[in-house]
Amino acid sequence: MQEFNTKILILSHEKEYKYVVELLRHLEVALPEDVSIYSADEMLPDESKADKLWQELNSSNIVLTIISSHYLADDLLYKLHQLAIDLHDEKILEAIQIIARSVFAPTPKTKRVVKSLPKTPLSTSKNRDEAYSEIVEFVIDKIEVIKIHYELLKEKLHVQALERKIKELLRD
Repeated sequence: MQEFNTKILILSHEKEYKYVVELLRHLEVALPEDVSIYSADEMLPDESKADKLWQELNSSNIVLTIISSHYLADDLLYKLHQLAIDLHDEKILEAIQIIARSVFAPTPKTKRVVKSLPKTPLSTSKNRDEAYSEIVEFVIDKIEVIKIHYELLKEKLHVQALERKIKELLRD
């Protein structure tokens, strides 16, 4: 089994780009080197946006969604958010909502709670650095949990391989 790298996908509407830039600045100084970040804003205009975002979503461990009314009004982004929530419910990835601007009912119905941060929208926050610190701390905790699950899976597969060898030796 190869070494595990955590992949974070950031989904946002283009009108909320300043929050992505601020978030990236905070994440870059705090995250371990084996964490890669992909922002939807990195896509070139000629790329097939839906396909590329779908691929990124399916290969990510954590999805950070910058929630605003612009985001929720964008059909593609809204569908991707719903897919991220579904994958979160299935424990395939961790979905985290970052509230950029106050929106009505940003929390979808889910089997597993989706964390919404910060407590007040970034647009009205008096201390955005503190809000981003809270987000980064939460993301780092999620990364640690994901890595622990990965290590447990690796050990479980190793134990299963040893058990198969023992069974084979006992048959001989």
